[in-house]
Amino acid sequence: MIKPLPLVRYCGNRSHRLQFPNVNVVGLLFASVVLLVITASIPVLAQPCTLPSEIFLPQPDRDRYEQFGSAVGVDGGYMVVGVPQNSSSQAIGGIALVYKLDAANHWSKIAELTPSDLGKYTQFGRRVAISGNTIIVSGNDYTDQGGARGKLYFFERAPGGEWISGTENYVIAKPFIDETRAVDFDQFALRGDDLVTRTVDIGFEEIEVYQKTAGIFELKQTIQTPGENGFPDWNLALGDGFFALGSDQYNHTDGSSGAVFIYEKSGGAYVATPAVLRASEQSQSQWRAFGFNLAIHNTTLFVQGLKYDDTGYSQVFYIMERPQDGWVDASYPQILEEPGFAYSSVQIAVNGDYLIAADENFTSLAGFKKVGGGWNSSATRFVINDPENNGFTFGFQLLLTDKHLLIGCPNKLISDSREEEVILDMYLENGDWENANISEANKLTNSSINATDDFFGKHLSVHNGQLAITADGDDERGWSAGVVYIFDVEKQNAAPSQKIFPPEEEDGTGFGQRIAMGDSIMFICAPYKDSIASDGTVALHAIGKVYVYRQNSSGLWTYSSQIVGPIIRQGMYFGRNVVSTPGYCAISEFNGGNSGN
Repeated sequence: MIKPLPLVRYCGNRSHRLQFPNVNVVGLLFASVVLLVITASIPVLAQPCTLPSEIFLPQPDRDRYEQFGSAVGVDGGYMVVGVPQNSSSQAIGGIALVYKLDAANHWSKIAELTPSDLGKYTQFGRRVAISGNTIIVSGNDYTDQGGARGKLYFFERAPGGEWISGTENYVIAKPFIDETRAVDFDQFALRGDDLVTRTVDIGFEEIEVYQKTAGIFELKQTIQTPGENGFPDWNLALGDGFFALGSDQYNHTDGSSGAVFIYEKSGGAYVATPAVLRASEQSQSQWRAFGFNLAIHNTTLFVQGLKYDDTGYSQVFYIMERPQDGWVDASYPQILEEPGFAYSSVQIAVNGDYLIAADENFTSLAGFKKVGGGWNSSATRFVINDPENNGFTFGFQLLLTDKHLLIGCPNKLISDSREEEVILDMYLENGDWENANISEANKLTNSSINATDDFFGKHLSVHNGQLAITADGDDERGWSAGVVYIFDVEKQNAAPSQKIFPPEEEDGTGFGQRIAMGDSIMFICAPYKDSIASDGTVALHAIGKVYVYRQNSSGLWTYSSQIVGPIIRQGMYFGRNVVSTPGYCAISEFNGGNSGN
């Protein structure tokens, strides 16, 4: 049970405690600030406290970064996009959007999907899948003690019908183990009437196979993942008649690492004893990261690995066709190689003739086209560059059909962010991606207006009839750029008399994390502020600053100066807290050594 949040008001020489039983104190997300004003008419003797005299609310702004483009699924002429950090209804509640191809081969949004139990940090849309008349969207559910469990929300469309906005048809949820632990759907793959999921908890994981019966997906099989050899981080892919489970960290008895396990379907069920695939080049002394990532097109399996030599890391790819008599234990040689390291979270996009993957820094795509009679080392190589060249998320999500290449470019995943989150849709009638002009791609964006994750009320200060309320997650001037609201308490006006934005443009500085007000002077902390070089690049991360504002004759606050730490070093977080008294201020920082200062 969530405990009520107490608010203390001092009346005379005694205090009375007010209880607000419906205030959710999970996290630090404050929807409003309640102010109890003490006026001169209050007698010196203690008096019972009254109801709040004013409630202050933040002003909605554009939510710039919601991870739009981090989860995408396509089937035929339909696409589903997860937006797990959308906060239009609940902080980080999430939403899923459904698009349909129009006659001009452009994607048009036709529906918005939401869970019936949307709550804070549901992260609805963290993963999505679409196949036929089924859309599946993952989300989270929590106990009051913070334990999370995974849930799959199923949306069904009537045969021949159209997708419409609404909530799910039904849910499959994993149980809570206790108040702090639960089983999660770590990955899932959908193809027709087959759904394969990887469920995990601390020290536990298994594969679950669901099949649609009478319009409902039901659990049909539970398969244990391969034995505890190493610390596998499994990748899952579902193909035509089989699914693959791969990990570059799976240890073999010969001391080598990396494997892909193939589970074939036989008689309506998947075999429990898989075929084991590995790289021909791997050995105890030669790690090839075989199983680093997977993709399947019909019966062709694509496996990503890594190679390291004196020149650095290279992506390598192994491509295998399903043998006529089925998969068996085998070793396969490397087929393709691309210089540069790639992260495991990046998707491999494949179709019958192409393989496309992101590069090391998510700034371009490396592509290969099959030539001749099949996949071999003679495949045509090409590169697709980020047309905006201003963000390191180009290709964080990739999907490839015969005529469409979809490139997800979300934010809130790394510190360097692009101007807006987009999904780039490249359409080519002939599908010759080596000749694609990515600058002609259509842009899909999503814009939400809210203030639920602005951290309004994180800190406040009152002086001479003015109330300052911080919102260091405000996005109006940039992602979590921050703002400080100034309210005139004596006028009892719920609208702010002034909004103070950072004097220097930068995302995520923590502007307003702490403040201190005095006579005509105010200190506003920005502990995550970077030191920026003359060329606009970051010279030192998180040195921290405190901005000084002074009140003019009109009562407005204007920027005056800034304070930095006596020793400027990266990660000092100068301005974690501030207090002031006439003529002095005290500012805390974090020493990156063995203690805090």
